[in-house]
Amino acid sequence: MPDDECGGVSARTEAERLPTDVIWAIDTSGSMIASFPAIQQALATFSQKVIDAGIDAHIILLAGAELCVPTPLGSGACGGAATLGGAAPDSREPAFLHLDLPFGATLGMATLLDNHASYKHLLRPNARTQLVLTEDGAPPMTPAAVTDHIEGRASATLVEPWSPGLAPGSYQWNGVVCSAGTGLGTCLLAFGAPQTTLDLIAATDGLVSDLDAAGNPDAEDPFAALLDKLAEAVIVGAKVSCDYAIPAAPAGETFDRDRVNVAYTSGTASITFPRATDEVECGDELAWKYDDELAPTRVALCPAACAEVQADPEALIDVRFGCESVLLAPQ
Repeated sequence: MPDDECGGVSARTEAERLPTDVIWAIDTSGSMIASFPAIQQALATFSQKVIDAGIDAHIILLAGAELCVPTPLGSGACGGAATLGGAAPDSREPAFLHLDLPFGATLGMATLLDNHASYKHLLRPNARTQLVLTEDGAPPMTPAAVTDHIEGRASATLVEPWSPGLAPGSYQWNGVVCSAGTGLGTCLLAFGAPQTTLDLIAATDGLVSDLDAAGNPDAEDPFAALLDKLAEAVIVGAKVSCDYAIPAAPAGETFDRDRVNVAYTSGTASITFPRATDEVECGDELAWKYDDELAPTRVALCPAACAEVQADPEALIDVRFGCESVLLAPQ
């Protein structure tokens, strides 16, 4: 395009909230029965908060059919799956899958890890994955073995590691567990603190609530407390994309790689990110680059710029065509 038509074409990318996948394994043995109503209501409340916030969420529940999840998350239908381990009738894929997998005591981690093949079709490569455990036992495996398993490496469990595995940094562990070990309520029969679970939660900056408070009218409901925090974390963690496809040029016009700019707007303030090239790399600069300098098909924000806009829930990105590119100056 000629200089006097600079800015004549603009492609705006609104803040694109990343999807969130939640995998929640819940002990449905006898010691947990009194907590079922609170869990069911908390799940429904959490789901509604995610819906209201516009988050694209897939929620996977691994628990016995004793749990019957109401709308808007589940269908509200009750009963077991046709085949143990299959989808319970309250499932509503893809938003919600309830696998009829009863377990108790120390089997929550193994249930979550070893049934990956049954729910991996709902896990998305660009999603933030939240893993949640609710049990009154301690997993009989090390944090390293668990991490290896879900990231696709050899593990201490009896089945093959996840394929595809989760990328490091793309997931968080969370839990409603007997964080202090044996307690006076639901955790009365706990043998000790679930150190592996607590270590994984700490390592991924996850959220933990004390299961022993379940059913105690004088204590904060641990399920509601966790899900409130988890819903907030999901909403705050939803981020603008850092990678954009270059659209086809309008009829009668051609794409010029040297006449593209990327503008970042937050509220009423707007700045233009300069373009990094093969000669001047991103470094720690607020800049952008092409996927291929010679034959570009995508515009990608540099790491520092990506972090900047993803920390801003009001971020808008404009990829503008027609103006001579602002280039990143050599240092």
